[in-house]
Amino acid sequence: MRRQRKKPLYWHSLLGTIQVIEQTFICQKTRKVFRPFSSSAQIHCRGYSLPLQRAITDFGADVPFGKIPEKLKEHYGITVSISSAQFITQKHARPELSSAVKLSQKSVEKISDKDKIEQIIAEMDGTMIPIVKTTDDKIIDRRKTRSCCWKEARLSLVEIPTQKRTIIVGTVGTVDEAGNQLLHSALRAGIDNNTKVHALGDGASWIVNQVMRLFGERASYLIDFYHLCEYLAAAAPRGNEQQQKKNG
Repeated sequence: MRRQRKKPLYWHSLLGTIQVIEQTFICQKTRKVFRPFSSSAQIHCRGYSLPLQRAITDFGADVPFGKIPEKLKEHYGITVSISSAQFITQKHARPELSSAVKLSQKSVEKISDKDKIEQIIAEMDGTMIPIVKTTDDKIIDRRKTRSCCWKEARLSLVEIPTQKRTIIVGTVGTVDEAGNQLLHSALRAGIDNNTKVHALGDGASWIVNQVMRLFGERASYLIDFYHLCEYLAAAAPRGNEQQQKKNG
């Protein structure tokens, strides 16, 4: 091990950009460069400190990625690019997402035998969101392969009428994954064997099927007033034509 040339090292923090001159070493046998300060401090050049990553992730959970730099500038007086803020937020959100998926896929969860609440309100709905895809991850400049498509995001809500408590979750996965999330939310709310489930929504078949699959006879499904009026308004002209034919 012998001394190598000194190299500048800088990283971003809540106090701004910090820069030091680091002494490097090289192993004569393996010819690998060893940087003792970077290894002991667990940082790398152009990296972000853990407190800064936490602040970015907190803002990323509340506002769109494009507004994170504005929040950091307002609260800490520092500047971070939108792409870096997005990468850091998604990096820390990925383990939480994996945990949520595992919980939603558990089939061993059992409804408690103890009486807890009489009724919950459950709702599910879907909406189309734009998704950006790239054709090949190995291409260096992935911007040249970007394409925009649409994918359905499915949201579920569970509310306890007697309490000011609402649980909302979402997924871009399958309808069964969305249903499993609804069941997990109901379990978090305290559903038991005697709890009635009052479900409502726009009447989509996949929603009704999931409610029946999860809760069976204990559940009732109601089409909300807005969509009911929409369906009746669409059916009214045809009904009027048939009535006129009968009268004619």
